[in-house]
Amino acid sequence: MDKNTIKNYFYFSLIVLISIWVFLIFFLQDPESDDKKSATFPKLIEGNAHKPYVYRRLIPDLTKYMERATPNSIAQPLRKVLHKNLPNLFVGKRGNDWILAFFYANILAYFSLLFSFFYVTKITKELGIKNIWLNLFYFLGIPPFLYFRYIYDFTTLFLFSASYYYCLKKRDLKYLIFFLLTSYNKETSLFLILFFLLTRGLKEKEERVIFFLQTLIYGLIRTYTFVLYKENKGFTLSPHFDLQFQNFFSPYTFSNLFFYILIIYLIFGKGREKPLWLKKSLFIFPIYLVLFFFFGIPQEYRIFLDIYPLIFISSILTIYSFFKGD
Repeated sequence: MDKNTIKNYFYFSLIVLISIWVFLIFFLQDPESDDKKSATFPKLIEGNAHKPYVYRRLIPDLTKYMERATPNSIAQPLRKVLHKNLPNLFVGKRGNDWILAFFYANILAYFSLLFSFFYVTKITKELGIKNIWLNLFYFLGIPPFLYFRYIYDFTTLFLFSASYYYCLKKRDLKYLIFFLLTSYNKETSLFLILFFLLTRGLKEKEERVIFFLQTLIYGLIRTYTFVLYKENKGFTLSPHFDLQFQNFFSPYTFSNLFFYILIIYLIFGKGREKPLWLKKSLFIFPIYLVLFFFFGIPQEYRIFLDIYPLIFISSILTIYSFFKGD
């Protein structure tokens, strides 16, 4: 066995081990720690979750139908095994009602994490990053975003990563398919339209058609979910400006000031080394910051999962420029 083969085995082994570690950080969180238990897995499945969580239908609907489609000869023994090995800590007090769907959802979550890595590293490779070990930092950057456990989080990461890739490669049919899935998964797919406008524009007729189809898809899905769940509790946007303002001037914020400055530098530093499409797309980052400050919960950085692939790519290019000695 030559050195390259050993290196590749070691690299892929690290991918599996680190991705499992990140997944376990996600999986082992309290499933009912969210605010007033408004978005537990059973509530998402049954359509009883509060707004805006109830709008995020892809994983709840998909896993519900996967459970129903599983033959009883397979489903019953599998349920017994899951009931025995998954205590309430993992599935919540009512999680056993949908334990098979919960099992499927977590399988999808883990593979979504892996596939998001696959798409992001395809982009970094095309940008000339030859040091494959730097790619592993992708996994290490994810845990700070895992505040509470929402079963669609890793799916969001995967779908946004794939959408960014196909948009940049101008493979428009695949892009529209992933845009549709992303929109059904989470309403923040609206920012994919902004990404499309920033990176490709509307100069060509084909791009104007794609833009129109995106807005049509987004509008139809949003209308469908708004009407279907109009009686659910909650709000589409819930302001938390007062909490954020208090947290902003807390000792916690000042103790992490150096960390925040470092992150900003990694994202925006070494601009000359970065492609134009990436520099344009980073205009989305300040918008997310504003949304986080007004509508996010302090230290709940999950809102940035949508653009984490862009944050990682920009940061890794900054780091890579130091490796090259630029």
